[in-house]
Amino acid sequence: DILANHVLPVFGCQTTTAINRGMIKDFLLTKLGVYANSTVVHFKNVVSGVLNKAVDDEIIPANPYRTQDRKAAINPLDVRDIEHTRGHR
Repeated sequence: DILANHVLPVFGCQTTTAINRGMIKDFLLTKLGVYANSTVVHFKNVVSGVLNKAVDDEIIPANPYRTQDRKAAINPLDVRDIEHTRGHR
């Protein structure tokens, strides 16, 4: 289970409001050398899903992984970023 085995050991001790984009990006980058690109995308989706739920429950005002202005937004990692990073190791 991605949440129990990967996300909670890294973020479980953090308050939801303390989690930021940089922390998420660092987490995903550590997974790149170990897991397939598609698996890292699943990690990304789980983290984002948890943060979206926190927004829905009014625990945090916005998901730090997303921005309001999609045109200006740069996701911490998308599939192209993962493939590009893997190619330059």
